Formats: sequence, C-alpha cells, structure tokens
Amino acid sequence: MSKKALRKKTKTRRAAVPQKTRAFFQKKALIYFSHMRLIYPQAKIWAGYHALQDEADINHLRDFCTQHDLTYALPIVPEDGGMVFQIIDDKTVFQTSPWGFLEPVYDASKTIMPDIFFIPGLSFDEKGHRLGYGQGHYDRYFAGLDQDVYVRIGVTFEDLMHDEPLPAESHDITMHYVITEKKVYKIS
Repeated sequence: MSKKALRKKTKTRRAAVPQKTRAFFQKKALIYFSHMRLIYPQAKIWAGYHALQDEADINHLRDFCTQHDLTYALPIVPEDGGMVFQIIDDKTVFQTSPWGFLEPVYDASKTIMPDIFFIPGLSFDEKGHRLGYGQGHYDRYFAGLDQDVYVRIGVTFEDLMHDEPLPAESHDITMHYVITEKKVYKIS
C-alpha cells in the first residue's frame, strides 16, 4: 500500500479512537513522562507539539516540564518547510501555522535545541518507523544531527501501531521509543 493510501486509511482509524481511550492516554502519558525523566536525567529541554485534529494529546507535557524544572519547547514550521524549536513560557504568543497547528510566534532569542522530542505520527511500527503527514519536517530537522544524541519518542494510539513494517525511505528518521496508551515500545 502506498504511503498516501496508508495515511488516508490511518486518519479514518484515528478519528474512530474512542474518547475513553484518549483520556486514558493522557493519564498514561504522565507516567511515561516520569519514566523518561528517570532514564534521561541530563535532558533538561523537552519538545512537545500541539495536538492536531485527532492526534494523541500531550499538551499537558508543558505542565509536567514546569513542575520538574525542565524547559519546554514547541516547533515552529514556516511556509518554507524548515523547522525550529522555541522555548514556551507564560509570555509566549501563539498563532496558527500555515500547516494548521498552533505554534509560537517566532522569536529568535527563544530558539533552542531540545534534548528529548515527543513526535506525533499517524502511525508507527515496532522498528520505530513513522508515518507522518508527508511533509518531511521532522526528517529534514534531524537529517544533519547525530541520531544517537537527541531522543525521539513517537506518540500514537495502540490501535494505530502497525504489525507490518511501514514503508520507509533512506531519509526517514526512526524513533528511540514509541508511546501509546497501552505500552512503551523501546526500539533497539
């Protein structure tokens, strides 16, 4: 199946994820955040995302970071498709990006390189491959970086995990972990 067809099918499946599962995911995510903090105590800058449409919602990661004296960042994706991460604080002003998600208004003095990235995806497989929206923002962002330095954690619902390997190209990044409402997949 092509990536385009797989995206369409997965979006339909994601829209059908029950509210009860979504609420349970939010509770489990807090536990996973705590585990990641123990595994990576040196990681002081954590990047999240503003959930789009029916994505797994981790917007409470900001509160977790505040409570644990961690810096919280969100991506900014300009129309040219590049991506930067910016520190989020109480003074941050938000806007709707050209891609339809909420992002901070760009402030060069607040751009930062996170240590841990929570990355949304339509789906993931057990090898850490990600099916995104087809724009390649995260793939391009990580292309020139040391792949073992920055921790990448995929975020999705268990019903959207693929038993079969997802189609992957040489430039596609893989995750170190994938979290769902049921478990944490550690990618070897």
